[in-house]
Parts: sequence; structure tokens; C-alpha cells
Amino acid sequence: MAPSRRSDRTAGRRNGTLPAGKADGHCAALERRGLKTPAAACGSMSAKQEKKMKKLFHQILKFGIVGIIAFLIDYGLLYVFTEWCGIYYLVSSTLSFSISVIFNYIASVIWVFDVNKKHSKVRNFILFVIFSVIGLGINQLIMWAGVEMLALHYMLVKIGATAIVMVWNFITRKKFLEQ
Repeated sequence: MAPSRRSDRTAGRRNGTLPAGKADGHCAALERRGLKTPAAACGSMSAKQEKKMKKLFHQILKFGIVGIIAFLIDYGLLYVFTEWCGIYYLVSSTLSFSISVIFNYIASVIWVFDVNKKHSKVRNFILFVIFSVIGLGINQLIMWAGVEMLALHYMLVKIGATAIVMVWNFITRKKFLEQ
């Protein structure tokens, strides 16, 4: 038995979607009443929104590339400092993280973010360092908890810590360094 038109309409209200063929009429009806609808609800984006989304996608991709390189620097130096030089893992982690932050700053400013030119380079670098130090704190807390409390290998914990700090870094740098 085919669903009635009424049950078809109410199902769309319950799950936030409209039945096939109804979305265009729904959006047009709202526009006739002078109500604005979110572009995503009507299945379309303005050219400006599309351009912005495309830029964000490319920026995240670039940030990911820079992040992978910074991770390799961080991870590689952590191993070298700890295993070859015999430095305590939390000290090694601080050193490797700090060196990777310097690379990350240079690459981020040059290639990833449209840094706000209205602000001085000194201000931007200070913000970058402040957010990186907070990221280092997050990194160290995760490293300590994973190794000391959960008894996981420090190299395994570093992977999870890096993923979490990477999200922190992108959000803060995008918000405070960009135009």
C-alpha cells in the first residue's frame, strides 16, 4: 500500500527533509512569503558561498600537508631525542614540538593562511606562539596521561595527541591570524 500524501508530508517534517519534488516548491513558497531559507535547505549555494567553501577546502588541504610535514619533524625528532640521545620523553616531546612549531609557523604564514596584513608580524608571531604553547600544553597532558596513566607506548600516544592538537591549531590560527 502506498503512503498517503499526508503521511509523506509529515515524514518530511519529522526528519527535516522534504519528499522528492517538494523541496523546490517549499523553498519557492517560503521566498514568496518573504522568508529566507538556508541555501543548504534548498539544495543550492550562492557563488560567494561556493567560492568560500572551495577556499576553505583548499586551505584545510594545505594545512594538512603542512601538518603532515610538521608531524614527521615532530615525531622523528621525538624518537631521535628519546631513543638515540637518551632524553626523557617529556623533554624530548617539548623539544621536537618546538622545532616543528617553527617550521609550521613559516609554512602557515607563507602558504596556508591569508594572514591579516593590518596586524604586525610581531603580533601575529606572538599569537602563533601563544596558541602553540597552549597546544604544547594539550600535547604534554595527553602524552603524560597516555604514557603514565594508561601505560601506552609514547610513540602511539603521540599520534593521538597530534590529531587533537592539529584541530586546535587550525581553529585558532584561522580565527586569530587570518583576515
